[in-house]
Amino acid sequence: MGEPWYQTQSPSDADAMHSMQNCWFYQSLHADENGAKENDKLRTYVKNNGMPTMRLITFENIRRNPSWKERSLSILQEEVRAAKPYGSYRGFCTFVMPGLIKNYVLRMVREVWATQIINDIVSEWISTWIEQRFAPGGNGYLHAHRDFVDRSAMQVDE
Repeated sequence: MGEPWYQTQSPSDADAMHSMQNCWFYQSLHADENGAKENDKLRTYVKNNGMPTMRLITFENIRRNPSWKERSLSILQEEVRAAKPYGSYRGFCTFVMPGLIKNYVLRMVREVWATQIINDIVSEWISTWIEQRFAPGGNGYLHAHRDFVDRSAMQVDE
């Protein structure tokens, strides 16, 4: 009698994608809404995997990024491809899946959630900076005014 099938057969790419789409993170991310318990699990997982955050991370905040679904699928496909060869079903579930989930979660946090936070902060900061700098009396306004006067004086001289 040979070994059990789960020790002798290997999952396909589709099996690996299906397994990842059934993991806790993917399911919670694609849920319509999440409770405090799920968001606490996410924060704890991210923190325990070496990525403490200054702001509260939630699944809702990840979904605020307009392209989160496309990025999620793209990151998932990249990570699944990078995990090849998968080994046996038993090895895949025991050794490969935990690393796949970790890489997927941390990349989603870094590439989707963090970039959205940075974009929000930068766009808020830039609009405030422009408003203050180019308001009448601001340094940008004075510089632009002097430049305009200098250029118009040059045109008159010609």
